[in-house]
Amino acid sequence: MTSIYTVSRDDFYDYLRCPKIVAIKAYKAFRHTREPKEAPIVRSIEPALIGIIGEQVTQLGFESLPDKEIMDHVVRRFPQVNANVQLNQIVIDSLRGMKEIRRNLQKQHGEIKIIGKGEGRHPDLACTVQPDFIAFSEGRKLPIMVEVKEATRQDPSDVF
Repeated sequence: MTSIYTVSRDDFYDYLRCPKIVAIKAYKAFRHTREPKEAPIVRSIEPALIGIIGEQVTQLGFESLPDKEIMDHVVRRFPQVNANVQLNQIVIDSLRGMKEIRRNLQKQHGEIKIIGKGEGRHPDLACTVQPDFIAFSEGRKLPIMVEVKEATRQDPSDVF
């Protein structure tokens, strides 16, 4: 099957700016003609929803609740988890990751208890920082800021 892509004046302008823009447009047009018409419609999941669910799993994960009870809490608050297989898998993966993180933090700092949300301000800057949670551990007197990131791998910016 041959695909014909006509070049418009806008495409020529995009080519002068960056040839990759036209290549990406052509690829998208070609791919769109190759997709079957019976393809299932997959609704995208809002990143904000994934973040809120991740925060819920983190908060419940630090409370040493069983996995089934955490899932029940999450499903009660977000009923769409049962309806979306992809979202359900995200919750299961988050739960698995949370257990591993909690185990590593307990080895380093002892039992950690989340006390709630917080806000901090640097004395030299005008802005504030709002971490997802503030926690305390048995071995430290200083608070621990907990920031939830829903990612499968660690970026260099995640390392302190």
